[in-house]
Amino acid sequence: MGSSLYGKEIYLSRDSILLLSRYRNQEVMVRKLVYLFLITFVFLTGNVLASQASKDKKSSSKVIYIPEKKLPRRVVILPPFVTGEAKIDQNFKKMLRGVVQNYMAGKGYIIRYASSLPEKVVSLALKTFNPKEIAKQLKDIDGFFTITVYQFSGVNVILLKHFKIDAELCLFDKKGQKLACWREDVSRRKIDIATDPIGLAAKVLGNVLSSSSQVRLKSLIFDWAYQVSSLVPGFSAATRKPKILRVITNVSDRTFKIGDRIVVALEGDPGLEATFDIGTFKQGIKMVEMERPGVYEGFYVVQKGDETQNQYLLVRLKNQQGESQEWLEFVPPINIDGIPPAPPKDLEARVEGKAVRLSWKCVDGTTTGFVVLRSCEPLSGYQEIARIGDLNFLDKEVKAGERYFYRVAALDKAGNRSSFVQIGPVNIPVTGVSLSGDLPAKLGRGTYTVEGLIKVPAGSKTVIDPGVRLAFNPEGKLVIEGELLAKEAIFEAKKGWWQGLEVKSGGKLNGEKIKILNAKRAVLVEGEASFKESFFYKGEEGLVVKGISTVLVEGGKISAFKEGIRVEDGSFSASRVTLRENKVALKVIKGEVKLEKVNFLENELNIESKVSLILKACFLGKDPLNFKIKGPITVVSYLNFPYPEGQEVKFDLKAFQKKGEELLAEGKKFLQEGNYGKACEKLEKAYKILHNEEIYYWLVYVYTLLEEDEKLARIIDRALEEFPYEVKIYQLAVRYYLFKDRVEEAKKLIERALKLQPNNPTLEAMKALVENRKTKIINGNTK
Repeated sequence: MGSSLYGKEIYLSRDSILLLSRYRNQEVMVRKLVYLFLITFVFLTGNVLASQASKDKKSSSKVIYIPEKKLPRRVVILPPFVTGEAKIDQNFKKMLRGVVQNYMAGKGYIIRYASSLPEKVVSLALKTFNPKEIAKQLKDIDGFFTITVYQFSGVNVILLKHFKIDAELCLFDKKGQKLACWREDVSRRKIDIATDPIGLAAKVLGNVLSSSSQVRLKSLIFDWAYQVSSLVPGFSAATRKPKILRVITNVSDRTFKIGDRIVVALEGDPGLEATFDIGTFKQGIKMVEMERPGVYEGFYVVQKGDETQNQYLLVRLKNQQGESQEWLEFVPPINIDGIPPAPPKDLEARVEGKAVRLSWKCVDGTTTGFVVLRSCEPLSGYQEIARIGDLNFLDKEVKAGERYFYRVAALDKAGNRSSFVQIGPVNIPVTGVSLSGDLPAKLGRGTYTVEGLIKVPAGSKTVIDPGVRLAFNPEGKLVIEGELLAKEAIFEAKKGWWQGLEVKSGGKLNGEKIKILNAKRAVLVEGEASFKESFFYKGEEGLVVKGISTVLVEGGKISAFKEGIRVEDGSFSASRVTLRENKVALKVIKGEVKLEKVNFLENELNIESKVSLILKACFLGKDPLNFKIKGPITVVSYLNFPYPEGQEVKFDLKAFQKKGEELLAEGKKFLQEGNYGKACEKLEKAYKILHNEEIYYWLVYVYTLLEEDEKLARIIDRALEEFPYEVKIYQLAVRYYLFKDRVEEAKKLIERALKLQPNNPTLEAMKALVENRKTKIINGNTK
């Protein structure tokens, strides 16, 4: 068997088949009550209906014997003729012709279907129909069928809706000689559709046509074609073929888009293999036999990237012997557009009074419109609020103090949707509100001005919503005696500086993704506080912990303070936080401190502590010789790169100290050689490790030789702070000052030393040396 579906002509050949028996016995139990109720109407109207049927039906339906050898094998089915009384649109005319064509193919006729019949044949009217002339117009055929429609409509009979078709099928030979005609009329009450074998699958029929009336009219076509075809003689060779009773699909004039299902239902012989093709686009799509034997259903879901036009549906039923029967749906053709348009570009949002104006650009010529969605959350809860053809949308359904997120996607003619572009949050501000005194239980989104002191009183709780911005005047301060919960809020100075937050003893602060900007002291905690992914920026002190307090910092950043974190007492824990560009990042005076995966970046001094600290897995710089820590601090391990990229490296204290001693030895050696610059380099590196008396002595010595006044002053202060009784350091320092004729500084230094070590003979001798030097300067003799 061969066929050409997409050229100018299409040829389909099938072995003839015996027509199927009448529909299976329909289940009527569910209709008994309805029939009892309607029996009165049937009785009253029976005579009227019978009379009308006798008038409509001009010829009786009967089996006409025609010898097989006289049957025309190659036939064409002409477009239906319609009498003046009948009303049938082009779609149903094409459907009627296609169904007859498939039934005749099932009886063994070889259907020749020309994509364009001669104009005289296409436009022919029944009153001018001349079979012999038609036969002359049609080439390479053995005969043709005609269809004449006398009635096709839905009518009301009393209170009962009826759908009816009355049509005639005639067969002519190749000379135009009429061989036989068969006329049938079929009517259906509205209730009948529920007992239809395929009609029970409402999920299929519901997608086929747009209205229930259209569904019933289409079902009429199948019923009529089946009854008529049962009377038409066929070819004996077709009896071996599987039998297809009918096919129902949801194919229509619309184009299928991404995610749409092309649904096909078939009724025929049970227990066989059913498949369908979408032209040359997709072939062999399997169908599944449903609970009702002989009813098969299959579907294809349009995928992204699918695209095809004018494909015809071919349904195939195959038995175990490999013999198959086909059903071709010519109209309407299947169109698929699985190419979504490009998403909008440059989405912007701005607040206009009490509304939000969205605007964007279109970058795809296939775009026909846009869909706009809105939510109060960034990742969920989106609802469609508009479908428009413009490049902007004004959302007036917003509330002051709320925040919104928007998504916009492009739509094409088929209804495909592009990926979404998103913008937000868009905060609808609360304007013109000043706060003073006690805070309310909740602050909604918006900007508030704080003139002086505001507070959360003891025993009360305040929730600050995302999108709240509190602008403080210079004297402004927030005191928390009760409980404050703040998320994604901003605390800032209206102009210049403000006083910051204070958590009193008994108070509690829970801040998540909050920002505290330009406060002299960002937060003072004497109670309980926790901060997650929060940002403190610029001021005198960032976070101060004192009293019997508990403070937890997880994530976030503290930057640009003289003291980033100051722990005076209490319990303090920090993890995954970054302290950056502070003069002193962390200063510990008293209390318990726990640090884990803390990044210290670009601070003048990372940690200064007066209590013992143990550091694990923190980033203190890439060079262990330059960790910039001060005080009794033990480094157990460190990160070789800032968290989260850095890996933990174990700190070997003995090896580190050994390295310091090696550097000290190298520095002393360079001093003996007179290479003071190299000696200074080595000694400074040794100092970062050792911090003992000897390293101080040699640093004072080398700075003296190099006349590094600023460095000498700093190292002397540190040396005297840690080793106030080391006389050698004083001797070196005093001699340097005297050499520079800085007698007053030398005198102050020796006086300081004598306070620490009264009656020390060496210091007393140095004091006399200083006094003698001072006298010579006064007398003008410095030699």
